[in-house]
Amino acid sequence: MKIPKDYHSALKNENEINKKLNFYSKGKSTVLSHDVNNIDGIPEIFNKADIIYSEPAWNNGYELFKKRANIKNPIGFKNYLKSIEKTIRILNKPSFIIGGKHMIKIISPDYSLPIKFNGFDAYLFIWNYEKVNFKNNIDLLEYLSKNYNTVLDFCCGYGHYFEKFKNFIASDLNKKCVYFVAKKYLNYEDTIS
Repeated sequence: MKIPKDYHSALKNENEINKKLNFYSKGKSTVLSHDVNNIDGIPEIFNKADIIYSEPAWNNGYELFKKRANIKNPIGFKNYLKSIEKTIRILNKPSFIIGGKHMIKIISPDYSLPIKFNGFDAYLFIWNYEKVNFKNNIDLLEYLSKNYNTVLDFCCGYGHYFEKFKNFIASDLNKKCVYFVAKKYLNYEDTIS
């Protein structure tokens, strides 16, 4: 299995995107610029999601993603994971996070299981949901999209799986990713200024 074409990965070069966007909403889907580390709290719109699914940065890619977004905050990877866990605990929704084994000691899921993620070994961290067993992220996304209407992804990147869901609430610290998602999945049209 290979990494999807429009996938914001530290393993690939960034897509050539020259525009940025802070917020766009259409129908029941929304994309916005938000840093999960934001100490000011969680956007109210996050509460409209049925579930949380996210593929956040791994340790080796975290600083690169901040650099791409031109974010200069001093928050390190451990605190980033703690912010993700805090968001999940506050929202108290079924939550599915894909990550590396190195994250297990920092993030405290209800349980975790090994999974194939785009063909690579990874772990699925789960909160607020009964025991499940998925072999790969594709099967997991199929299951989630059939059983839930609105997914929240607070580290959405290019939103490579959003077409599977009826609705999504997506955020990323990189405003270029927000623009990309709005254009590709919500038919955002640039206005002439």
